Amino acid sequence: MGLNAFADPRQKRMLLAMAAVTLGLLAWSAWTDRPSPRGGLRVELSSITAVRDGTHAQVTLTGTFSQSADTPLRLEPPLVRLLNSRGESLPVYLGPFLDEPVLPGRGPVTLSLHYQVVAADLDGALTLDAGGKRVPVKIAPGGP
Repeated sequence: MGLNAFADPRQKRMLLAMAAVTLGLLAWSAWTDRPSPRGGLRVELSSITAVRDGTHAQVTLTGTFSQSADTPLRLEPPLVRLLNSRGESLPVYLGPFLDEPVLPGRGPVTLSLHYQVVAADLDGALTLDAGGKRVPVKIAPGGP
């Protein structure tokens, strides 16, 4: 039984129109149910470590992260970025044995974020931009 089961062309058009409306509503629902981290992402840093290796350093930020949505949320650029004193986004450090920074849902989770930083950037300020909220990581020397 398919569309040919309906002999009347008006019934076929009505069935196709209802299917199109249903698919449109499902697509709209999926689009609007995405997590909105801007208002619901919270960060509290507990430790910061930097291991220098020649002209670079691996910076690890560990803290408690939570969100207001129930769906998993990846803490990666452009949502979460480490910024140098010029406001430039620093690259994420990807190591083979490092856990991926993913919030599984609501509630606080302790995670570590890893960044590859040019050693010269360690002399200036560093700021964590998490969903539009700025968290100072390091204040530049001579700053307030």
